[in-house]
Amino acid sequence: MKQVAGTLKLELAQYREVMEFAKFGANLDPETKHQLHRGARLVEILKQGQFVPVEVPLQVINIYLGTSGVFDYKELNELAGFQKAVASYFKVSIEDVTTSYDRLEVEGEITPEFKTLLMYDLICIEEALLSD
Repeated sequence: MKQVAGTLKLELAQYREVMEFAKFGANLDPETKHQLHRGARLVEILKQGQFVPVEVPLQVINIYLGTSGVFDYKELNELAGFQKAVASYFKVSIEDVTTSYDRLEVEGEITPEFKTLLMYDLICIEEALLSD
């Protein structure tokens, strides 16, 4: 969690600063628009339902996906559904298949192996969403 929390704090601080600046109606350059775009998605992925806590490994995965730019290509109204798809994907356990969630639970940190497994898991999740 510490590995992704630092990046998250920084990006949210930049988002809030840029959001205040954008309220004045100034013309925004592409980088500033990108910060606003990503910041809105980071705020959205941090939302949890009342009395429905998200497991820590799943929080780490969602925050990592948000800070690494994976959610940049999703619309805000699609994020909650995608997060549910991610959660349900990791809840279904398949024997002899190690997921990024399993790797994160065992190692407790983001490793290159975790990143590789997560990209594979994302492909499987996207395929499942497309087939529905």
